[in-house]
Amino acid sequence: MPAAGAAAVPAASAAPATASGAPQTAAERALAMQKSIAARLAAAKIKPAVAATTPAVKLEAAVSSLGVPAAAVLPSVSTGAPPAQFASPSVTVKDERSWMPLRLDAQGRQIDEQGRLVQLTRPTELKVNARAVAEAQAAANAKPMPRPKIATTLIKDEGMSKFHDPRMAGIKPAERKPRALALVQPGKYVAMAATMRMKQLEKDMQDASRAAKAALGSAPAAAVPVVPTIVKPGPIPDVEWWDAKLLSDPASYESEPSLARVTSYIYHPIELSSLTSAPAPPPMPVLLTKKERKKIKKRNKRELLKEKQDRVRAGLEAPAEPKMRLSNLMNVLLNDTVADPSAMEAKVRAQMAERVSTHLEANAARKLTPEQKAEKRRRKYHEDTSAEVHVAVYRAGELADGKARYQIDVNAQQWNLSGVAVLHPECNVVVVEGGPKAQRRFRRLMLHRIRWKKKQKSAMEQAAAAAEGEEEEEEESDSDDSDDEDGAGHGADANATRSRTGACALVWSGVVPTARFLPARFTFEAMRSEALARNHLAKLGMESYWDMCRAYRADTDL
Repeated sequence: MPAAGAAAVPAASAAPATASGAPQTAAERALAMQKSIAARLAAAKIKPAVAATTPAVKLEAAVSSLGVPAAAVLPSVSTGAPPAQFASPSVTVKDERSWMPLRLDAQGRQIDEQGRLVQLTRPTELKVNARAVAEAQAAANAKPMPRPKIATTLIKDEGMSKFHDPRMAGIKPAERKPRALALVQPGKYVAMAATMRMKQLEKDMQDASRAAKAALGSAPAAAVPVVPTIVKPGPIPDVEWWDAKLLSDPASYESEPSLARVTSYIYHPIELSSLTSAPAPPPMPVLLTKKERKKIKKRNKRELLKEKQDRVRAGLEAPAEPKMRLSNLMNVLLNDTVADPSAMEAKVRAQMAERVSTHLEANAARKLTPEQKAEKRRRKYHEDTSAEVHVAVYRAGELADGKARYQIDVNAQQWNLSGVAVLHPECNVVVVEGGPKAQRRFRRLMLHRIRWKKKQKSAMEQAAAAAEGEEEEEEESDSDDSDDEDGAGHGADANATRSRTGACALVWSGVVPTARFLPARFTFEAMRSEALARNHLAKLGMESYWDMCRAYRADTDL
């Protein structure tokens, strides 16, 4: 061993010198390393037992345990000779793969020391690799799927070409078949309801029969007696239960009431909702135009004429005579007119007179009687005032004239207005209640239609006015101060006279919840003083109307 180690040192030192001219390979470097390790072991004089535990020996033992000869892979530790595959300068990829370092080019492919591309071979015995190879072969042997033919029609409209797919040109959308209209036969649901009621009745009878059998055991159904349920009212008590608590003796009404249950509290019962719902409002009437009314009238006449023609065709009615006039006499009666024209003319005139008489009789039959006219007028002007009543208060002008009173009374009765007219020398108050339409008509009557007259002066008043006029003429030469005073007094008298003899004015109008007067009754009341006039309206709760009319002092007041 020492001699061999000594001989190995010069060989290890000589290895780089022999290879100085050419680059060393991985195998040569490994061999040199093994030689240097063996030389160091020989120099250290390590015993074989110790040498057997060195890494090289352990590596050789591990390779031998795998069933691979160690001399074919590793150099001998004792001799330092390289394995058989390292003797040749040419290196195969399979033997060099365990020793050569990993070198990659710029594209990531593995290369050797000389820059040659290394061809790697994958083992095909693995199932993953075998499956991949089988899939690749199956894909190569498979036939390519035919591609759909694409239409090559060019589209002239450039605006549509952006959203147009030429592949959809030959595809037609699915057509939806129209369904026939299925009408429900009359009485279908009524029959279904009757069937359901009968089934439910049979089920109830069966349930009652089973219950009776269960109650009587195995007795037949015919033996079950049917006893009607009769509820007999009990005897009428001498004192009702709700009154017994308030009497000192609950057995008799003749006893004194007991005040023990009477307290200062008031019981307000809860209002219960009605069992029946409010009726639905009636449908709103449809207002037809004049053109629509004419169209409906023509359609009705056409239907009546068609029915009459059908009855004539069926022989149920004699056909109507042709409508003859003197203008169409020759066209309707050709031969007869030539044979006897005077007789045909008389016949035509008789037919015309008959048509006129028939028309007049039909008008007379449709004409309303005076009572029917009055009822129709009453329905026309009738208005519902149960929810609210419209009230108007007027300060009227001079009502001494019977014509104005007559107009107010008659129009109020015709328009179903109620109220009162309080007559006073200084102020005439007219209070009217009714519907909104009647109030509009009455307002126009009071403010526009009636020509209010000025108050007529008596003979004594006319003589006094004439005397005052003469005195004023004599006093025209007085001073300016006296003229001014006279003028001021004359203006005050003029305002007072105008307040008594002016036109009518509407003082107030509004809505109240209930009416104060009897329906369709208008009266006139003459009062000698303001106190009597105010008290008369105060009985009806309308004294404020008098105060408003007396306080009315506008530029056009009365």
